[in-house]
Amino acid sequence: MRRRHLSLVLLLTVVLFTGILASVACSRPPELPVIHTIPDFELTEASGERFTRDDLLGRYHLVDFIFTECPLACPAMTAQMKSLHDAFPSERLGFVSISVDPDNDTLEVLRAYRNKLDVDAGRWSFLRGEVETVRTISEKGFLLAASDLPYGHSLRFVLVDPEGRMRGTYQSDDPEHMAELRRILSAIA
Repeated sequence: MRRRHLSLVLLLTVVLFTGILASVACSRPPELPVIHTIPDFELTEASGERFTRDDLLGRYHLVDFIFTECPLACPAMTAQMKSLHDAFPSERLGFVSISVDPDNDTLEVLRAYRNKLDVDAGRWSFLRGEVETVRTISEKGFLLAASDLPYGHSLRFVLVDPEGRMRGTYQSDDPEHMAELRRILSAIA
């Protein structure tokens, strides 16, 4: 009887330990290359608060460049981003949209745009700055093309890790890229 009890305890311990290992392995983020470290920058969030590189630290972020009056690409990008926001509600993942049209995208316009999307303001930041600042941040900070703004912006999403490093870029209108991004976010969030 004692031997049987000991076997049962040993079996339960092995099952529990295996479950813990599987849980840790599943929660570990995927191995992604470090592409670039995001340099310091400063923009203004729709709330009026200052937003810097430091605000990217501590959790993963998905970043894109859009403008609210865009007729085609930006609404599709924002719909993709909203879908990801809703699919991955974890506090481990934040979202950042940077306006490439600061003349029209005032703080008030960005707040209204966020409100219309009905998203969590604590998880999705809408930023603006002078057009040359935004161009520099896009090209040198996130390594994305930014010519002839507002229309000449990239359609890519950038994944930034909790240390402020670029870990991948994903073409927002490419179903394969979006499927890969969802797989990665599933492991992160």
